[in-house]
Amino acid sequence: MSKYSAIREMFYGNRGQNDTIQIEDEDVKVLDVINECDDYLRNKLSSTPELLDKYKKFDDAVSELGLIENEHYFAEGFRFGFLMAMDVFDFNKP
Repeated sequence: MSKYSAIREMFYGNRGQNDTIQIEDEDVKVLDVINECDDYLRNKLSSTPELLDKYKKFDDAVSELGLIENEHYFAEGFRFGFLMAMDVFDFNKP
């Protein structure tokens, strides 16, 4: 029996992919509200192209910020996880 390898799991796509993240029903409800409001606002703003354009830029910027934020949280989580592993194996022992 070979020992477990998280690196191999990630390489073969078994872990570390979006499809391994479970989305709760409450999360889907929040997304539904966001989509409903977005559709409503775009529809109402369509009669005023200048406002619709500004809203689209706002929406794109908020989405981009979400990606940036997720990237920072992912990196920090990975770093902290590694530090915890070092603590578990006591690599910092004098």
